[in-house]
Amino acid sequence: MSVWYKWSGVGTDWQRNYGLWIHPSGHYLFQMYGGGGSAHLVTGVRPDTEWHHLVGTYDGSRVRLYLDGVNVVDAPGGGVPHQTAQPVTIGGWDAWYHQKFNGLVDEIALFDRTLDGSEVVELAEGVDSGPIALTIDVKPGSDRNPINLKGKGVIPVAILTTDDFDAATVDGAAVRFAGAEAVHGGHVEDVDGDGAADWIGHFNTQDAKAALQGETEATLVIIEDGDVVAEGSDAVDTGIGKGRGSGKAAASIEASSWGEIKRQAR
Repeated sequence: MSVWYKWSGVGTDWQRNYGLWIHPSGHYLFQMYGGGGSAHLVTGVRPDTEWHHLVGTYDGSRVRLYLDGVNVVDAPGGGVPHQTAQPVTIGGWDAWYHQKFNGLVDEIALFDRTLDGSEVVELAEGVDSGPIALTIDVKPGSDRNPINLKGKGVIPVAILTTDDFDAATVDGAAVRFAGAEAVHGGHVEDVDGDGAADWIGHFNTQDAKAALQGETEATLVIIEDGDVVAEGSDAVDTGIGKGRGSGKAAASIEASSWGEIKRQAR
């Protein structure tokens, strides 16, 4: 059992969380009830009101309690844990409805095996895997993805649904392409014809111009709470317009909507 919690102080009753408790005395408690008895691990550490990570494990012979990745209690245990039809409860106990956890909990995890010390440390420290990798398609239907930076139209960009990402869940207000916001927030449709809903947005060329100048690749990001949580890139050709007559060619495919792009591609 693993949980992040932030305690707001002792209440009048026991504070329970599926065997991970905070005792009214102000100490951590981990309980394991088994056929061979029960194990009650009470630490000498008193919780404060900061966020902490708490883990309780049982391997058939030892019951351990970890606080912020450190094994603070290690005691003998025995027997097979009781099987029960009672539901898992978080922040309280159905049998004693008045016994509620006074604080916040987050990232609760139940495992079907015993975690070792290194795994507990990884949970406590957290692993930042970085932004989600997106598959994007600039100007769907075009291989070269030409962009006339002098154009006044929009650039269609699709986020494709993959096995690892559902593009239909994208919040268009959080999307930025080359620093530009999506016009009208974008919409969902099957862009690549694979039967899965994708997201497509249109971005004003002039809003993206500065970031695209001289580039051969453009990046789209999704931002939440000021952080980039997902990103993807695609090749672009911004060299059109430098030669004679090429500006007209670029303008002819600088459409104002995805529908126009599809019509011109026919």
